[in-house]
Amino acid sequence: MRGNSSYSPAIVTAGLAVIIAYGSLYPFEFSVPTAGPGPVQALLRTWANTPGRGDFLANVLLYMPLGFFAVLTPGQRCTVISRCLGALLLGLLISISMELAQYYDVGRDTEATDVYANVTGTVLGATFGVVVGGSFRWPLVNQIAANRIPALVLSAWVAYRLYPFVPTIDLHKYWDTLKPIVLTPNLSTYDLFRHSAIWLIVYALVAKIGGAALSPWLLLPVFAGAVLLSKILISALLSLPKGLSRSNSQPNRCRLVGFPSAASCRAPSRSMFSLFLRNSSFMAAGYGC
Repeated sequence: MRGNSSYSPAIVTAGLAVIIAYGSLYPFEFSVPTAGPGPVQALLRTWANTPGRGDFLANVLLYMPLGFFAVLTPGQRCTVISRCLGALLLGLLISISMELAQYYDVGRDTEATDVYANVTGTVLGATFGVVVGGSFRWPLVNQIAANRIPALVLSAWVAYRLYPFVPTIDLHKYWDTLKPIVLTPNLSTYDLFRHSAIWLIVYALVAKIGGAALSPWLLLPVFAGAVLLSKILISALLSLPKGLSRSNSQPNRCRLVGFPSAASCRAPSRSMFSLFLRNSSFMAAGYGC
């Protein structure tokens, strides 16, 4: 059991490193700048820049989980100072690597201020891990392990709703994302029945996973709120793509609330996955949800 408790934070830490790389380098359009000082010089030249409040906060929050789980990975085999230094070096190494890689990523900027924010987030997460790490317990692990198929289908649905998983922190963009829903709401009878059926299936999946340990009437609102909040954060990034006018922003409203009009808001690249998800949802419901 001791080995397993140390093994789990290591897996989560590795997964978080992958997520950070994804969020830092998306949409993965690389090219060598025709003119420029080079990645190292570009990073060093920005050491005295003033960071934007939203970007700084986003980077701090992005690296806090990494510091938290990195400091838990060695377990009790190492001293607290060694674990904190290891987490700090890991966060610093990943941060600098991402900033240097962003020099070649179109639309990304190499900023030393991002390194400051990332290291700050790593330190805060590591500190929190030292304080509460001994009493940390994985939520719903036993329930998820006992209900793998419902958990897999629910995870696939969340991934479908939240793709491309790149959030942004900008209050003005949040309002732009919510504006069509608040000012010009549009819900057809078809949408009402379709999404009622979807959320009934989600309720069945949540109830199956939570079991007797957690009431679905408590877990489902928390889950739905988390999905909606995440969708707002991600849709804000996608609310007005380059070259798209506000008059053509209907698909973004559909992506946010999940109320598309028949087919116009459904991306062709998702059609096969949507078919799989609908079928697997009903199979999971029949599985015992």
